[in-house]
Amino acid sequence: MQDSASDANHILSLRDEDVPEFIRKQIVTKSLSTTVRHLNDRLLSANETDRTLALTALKRLGLDTDS
Repeated sequence: MQDSASDANHILSLRDEDVPEFIRKQIVTKSLSTTVRHLNDRLLSANETDRTLALTALKRLGLDTDS
């Protein structure tokens, strides 16, 4: 995936049953931490739309964003 916007859009387009497989592939290719970092960077963005997109994608992956 190229950037956090495409990461987030791809994650949000997944069917519920495809999320675990996406996470597994990200782990196998050692790219999950990069994807999460990109989403976290976007979460810190000043743009409300970007923050909402990133927050929704992180929650879709089952990550706690309230901490």
